[in-house]
Amino acid sequence: MDVEASHFRKITMKVLTMQLISTTVMDVMAYGGAAVGMLVGIGYFMKGEISLAGMLTVILLASEFFLPLRILGSYFHIAMNGMSASDKIFELLDTDEGEKGSEELDEGIPVISLYDVGFRYEEERNILKKVNLLFPKGSFTSIVGESGCGKSTVVGIISGRNKGYTGSIKIGSKELREVDEVSLLKKVTLVKSNGYIFKGTVEENLRMADKDATPERLWEVLRKVRLDTLFEERDGLDTRISEKAGNLSGGQAQRLALARALLSKSEVMIFDEVTSNIDAESEEMIMEVIKSLAGKKTIIMISHRLYNVIESDNIYMMDKGEIAESGTHEELLGKNGKYAKLFNSQTALEAYAKKKELKPNIRKAVVADSVENGEEIEYTEPNVEERRSGLAIMGRLIVLIKPLLHIMTVAILLGVAGYLCAISLTILGAKALSLATGGFLTGAVDYLSKNAGVSAESKQDNDSYGACGCIKRGIPLH
Repeated sequence: MDVEASHFRKITMKVLTMQLISTTVMDVMAYGGAAVGMLVGIGYFMKGEISLAGMLTVILLASEFFLPLRILGSYFHIAMNGMSASDKIFELLDTDEGEKGSEELDEGIPVISLYDVGFRYEEERNILKKVNLLFPKGSFTSIVGESGCGKSTVVGIISGRNKGYTGSIKIGSKELREVDEVSLLKKVTLVKSNGYIFKGTVEENLRMADKDATPERLWEVLRKVRLDTLFEERDGLDTRISEKAGNLSGGQAQRLALARALLSKSEVMIFDEVTSNIDAESEEMIMEVIKSLAGKKTIIMISHRLYNVIESDNIYMMDKGEIAESGTHEELLGKNGKYAKLFNSQTALEAYAKKKELKPNIRKAVVADSVENGEEIEYTEPNVEERRSGLAIMGRLIVLIKPLLHIMTVAILLGVAGYLCAISLTILGAKALSLATGGFLTGAVDYLSKNAGVSAESKQDNDSYGACGCIKRGIPLH
């Protein structure tokens, strides 16, 4: 992971360096070209070959002619991004879909079994390594583990989203790769944490799962997820839902997605982190609905919060693409393995957070060594470090970026060069106007002074004597 991160950082810095260099080159061409155009116009005007109006026209057109080159440089980077995106799109379109199955699944709740299943998204990295799982008919089975261990990959394969697995997966008596996709989707429903809610009415979203459902059936599933009161206070089933459920809270949107899943006639329900990023009330309600389905359907649930899987018939603990442990909650705690450590850690953190909310000055957490007993651990408030000065922070940042210091130095120099070009354009333009119009302005001032009959000396006298000076000269004050 560190090697990949370092490689990504180096590639990113190379791209940024190339972009900065190209931008600087375009700035030099644009502003430098405009400056040259101004100098040429001033030179011809000084020789008397063009008029003042002609020189001003050249100066204005010089900047307008070269500045579009700078805009072209930005469009170049946009085009490169577009080409990169198009390569990925065409790569996806050219991906071989493989042979589609034609077998129909048997009626009834199936038994799902995985034997030595392997899977990889990339050739050099295995996500699943000879995984063996069993989901009995009507069972409530949970898959847990740390992020990136392959939980979602497993359910993605079972639901038909991830193809190209190795080993064997049986749904009932049929091999998964030989099953017709439509038949599989009717049998298996996957509910994810970010279930998509479409723009439209509540009824239109629900009928995607069962277009023939009666209004009574729609209200029934809404009552199960406790959304009936919410929509009754609005426009009922005709309540408008904005894109991605923007006018609903996260918990309400997730419950609406669950209600839609309940309308389906699938015998296998897969819940992938459906309780993540929602409020505690919605989480409790969703878990009640999931537990009520156990026995009626085959339930497969993925959850980071182990408290939600305590009542599962069987729990698989995954680690780095393999099954590390399996058993009931009590059996896994008795083994004192990875599951027990993760459960104890989460219990301690949740207890600590609760104590922190109730009594901010007390830091305690209960770490369960086993099901029967526990040990109290005192958490003390850490010492708050003195606020670092600005110079100390700058020094720390310089140490962190030391390997990239030469690149940043080049970047700063190029940036300064670009700004100097821009500033010089303004200075040259102002200087050109001053040189070109200097004599004209002086003549205009002299002309106005003579016609007004006011000299610098008389002006000084008026300022010095004020009203008295006017009286001396016989100038009336009114």
